[in-house]
Amino acid sequence: DDMGGAVVVSGDGIGDSTTDAPSKLLGSVDAARRRGQLVNEESELDELAVVNTVVENRVLVVVDDKKDKGAAPILNRLTSLLDDAFDSNISVDTYSPASNIPIGGKNAQTAIIFASSLNDRSSLESLLGRILKRTAPVGGGSVGMPPSHVLIVSSLGTERTNKMPYSMQNLFGGKLDKLCEIERGIAAISKSRIVGKQNPLDYTVVKFGDVASDDSKGDGDGDTIAIQPGDVLDGEIGPNAAANVLLQAMAYQPYARNATLCTTGSLPSD
Repeated sequence: DDMGGAVVVSGDGIGDSTTDAPSKLLGSVDAARRRGQLVNEESELDELAVVNTVVENRVLVVVDDKKDKGAAPILNRLTSLLDDAFDSNISVDTYSPASNIPIGGKNAQTAIIFASSLNDRSSLESLLGRILKRTAPVGGGSVGMPPSHVLIVSSLGTERTNKMPYSMQNLFGGKLDKLCEIERGIAAISKSRIVGKQNPLDYTVVKFGDVASDDSKGDGDGDTIAIQPGDVLDGEIGPNAAANVLLQAMAYQPYARNATLCTTGSLPSD
């Protein structure tokens, strides 16, 4: 539906694991396409060979719960949604930015990074320099495959710091300015990948407002999520609504790749 220029998705239109989606992406569009081609080629040779092409689905999350208190309920709900969406088990590994994050991102297909957990753009660049690095094969194993999709969870208002209430939020320490630099940083890193030498890296920036304690308190009529390109919406978001938006960006919507989105609303899980 369209309401006031915003795309408004009802509860029936988002987060449905039975949706006839392209491929349940997880990773870049390019990686999903190549994975599908490999399965099709092997299945033509041997129906049982498809089993050998199945990789462990894995998501890497970088978040500082002390800096982003709204992250925990979103991630708890997202983990449940991912389990429902994929036939095989999916691992969600969570690290704080200060922890010893594995080089190569533990072979996760997607990395979710909460921008508020990082100090600045240089922190993002250092982090990605570590998790996007390929690891050498160990004990006859295969070369590690780092994440090919990075999803940045950011905040509403990073592009509107000259307007209330975001000017007040940005007044002390330039919080929103720092988040904006992180958003620009992931876009620049994605675009700087060298064709033929580096695998494509998709990115998605998703901007949330304050995370409500539950979806009955998020903005909206209780069963809608507003989604717009860029940074134009205002209001809260419920944790289930936020988790469903992240799921769509990771698994179902290739059009959410290499894009910046903002979203508000609520979506009761019952």
